[in-house]
Amino acid sequence: MKKRSIDFKNRTINGITYEGRSSPTMSLKDCLSRIEELYETYKFSTPTEGDDPNAYFYAMRSSEMTDAELVLGADRFESKVALELFVLDAIVSHTLYWDKSIMGGNWYWKSKKDPDLVILREWIE
Repeated sequence: MKKRSIDFKNRTINGITYEGRSSPTMSLKDCLSRIEELYETYKFSTPTEGDDPNAYFYAMRSSEMTDAELVLGADRFESKVALELFVLDAIVSHTLYWDKSIMGGNWYWKSKKDPDLVILREWIE
């Protein structure tokens, strides 16, 4: 399993500038909703050896999870890549942008669905 280093602020993957896969095709609200879905999958994914403790997003430790969550959870590496790549692509395509009326005037946006999900304003601007 190859590690991937995604940098939202610099818009890079493994140090190489990411050009994006698509143009904006959804609204900001739909984009945030999709991020919440991907985050939920990641948060409850099955931990793997070598998980990145400095990841952008919080994921449950095995000691915090039920047996069912541990057995049925998605692969942590795959769900992390899916979430981070979606966020990076949304930033590059300007699908994810800072709209004060939706995200507030703070330096971060916090999901109402799961307050552990935070998107920093500096990642986007």
